[in-house]
Amino acid sequence: MQLQLSVNDFKANMFLELLEIFKKDNLVEDYKIVNKYNEYENEIINDLKNLHHSIEEEGFKTNKFIEINDLK
Repeated sequence: MQLQLSVNDFKANMFLELLEIFKKDNLVEDYKIVNKYNEYENEIINDLKNLHHSIEEEGFKTNKFIEINDLK
């Protein structure tokens, strides 16, 4: 599972301390702090940002939705 947060330094430090407690209690296996995205992740983010343009230009809105489970 991936969690992305944008918080100020004080809240970030509190959250990191909480993650360490979870890790000691085996509630969290491991975590890492990522300061930037790699090239592949940037490409996916750009594609997702542009998806709504594609839908507006070539598609039409419906009441249907897609639910995606078990992403790996």
